[in-house]
Amino acid sequence: MDKPPGPGVADAPARFHGLDALRASMMLLGVLLHVACSFQLGDADAGWGYRDPSTSLWATLVVLGIHAFRMPVFFVLAGFFAALVLQKRGLAGAWRERMRRIALPLALGVVLLVPLVEAAFSYAGARALGGGRATLMLHPAWPSGGLAHLWFLWYLLLIGGTALALAGLARGLPSDWRERGTRGARWLLGGSRPGWRLILLVGSTWTVLLTMDHAAIETPSGWWPNWSALALHALCFGVGWLLHGAPEAWPELRARWKRRLATVALVLPLHLLLALVSFDGLRRGEDRTWAFAAAHLCMALVIWQSALGGMGAVEQLSRTERPFVRWLVDASYWVYLVHLPLAVHVVADLRGWDASASVKLVACTVIVLGLSLASHAAIRAVLGARVVR
Repeated sequence: MDKPPGPGVADAPARFHGLDALRASMMLLGVLLHVACSFQLGDADAGWGYRDPSTSLWATLVVLGIHAFRMPVFFVLAGFFAALVLQKRGLAGAWRERMRRIALPLALGVVLLVPLVEAAFSYAGARALGGGRATLMLHPAWPSGGLAHLWFLWYLLLIGGTALALAGLARGLPSDWRERGTRGARWLLGGSRPGWRLILLVGSTWTVLLTMDHAAIETPSGWWPNWSALALHALCFGVGWLLHGAPEAWPELRARWKRRLATVALVLPLHLLLALVSFDGLRRGEDRTWAFAAAHLCMALVIWQSALGGMGAVEQLSRTERPFVRWLVDASYWVYLVHLPLAVHVVADLRGWDASASVKLVACTVIVLGLSLASHAAIRAVLGARVVR
């Protein structure tokens, strides 16, 4: 029996298990990313205010590699699911869902989680100086009172709210205008022109990436938007939104996922090498604009081959529900919200362990992930599945 043409059509499944799992994977990769930050080369800085005595190039490559695609892919999926919610629940229902799933966790997180993150870094700083008490040891440039890892919720509100507002305004346009817009999106993202689509996506993304300060995606920290990061994630969100309404694209995505992910496997190491060259030039005060530009070109290609290849792969291989995967999917949002204080605290607690950075990185990741999942199971048992999903 042939599979349906893809998401966004009338006979599409009630739940996209593969896309759900891919989105959860991007969330859970954040645990590994943030644990690895404490083991990367270099001194503690405003980007990450703690370093373990054991550091390694491998941890640095893990950080740069995951950071090159994780959040862009997540925002592509966020755009797809935002359009899906709008289709299913209407404009009012979509606004209610954003308030429940994004605005409320953000408000609670700023009050409860961000102080815990700052306390964890304070504790880690005290451990680095030989103490064990959580005195105020934040890096001087750390944005105290900022958003920490919850910045993505704020950007989801800004970008998703704008998308819903535009969707509401579009309802007042003449029907033939809306039809032209739909045809344009389907022409742009349809499967008949994958080469032109890739050139357009990579070119526009590269243009945005060139406005960054260094050869990596800038991580926002406060309420005032970082315009480069906002533009990048808005672009990704918008493409995901349009993909929901372009069923013609999905047969081609499912057919070419292997070559797309093979491209990622080839280009990502090149991006890492160029990024290291660019960062080394920055440290030495040398002009290596060529490495900066080339690293971002590789990153733009990695972003879209990861997003389109990953979405095609899961739609081809994972269209049925698997209980354990479903449980991880439901837990992933909670895990990402609560893991960061643990990620800093656990690494600091194991500071005195005489082991290699790679061993400590794996051990700390397993511990943080286990504790976060256990907290999800406990809260779910007390409050019920719908509250913490």
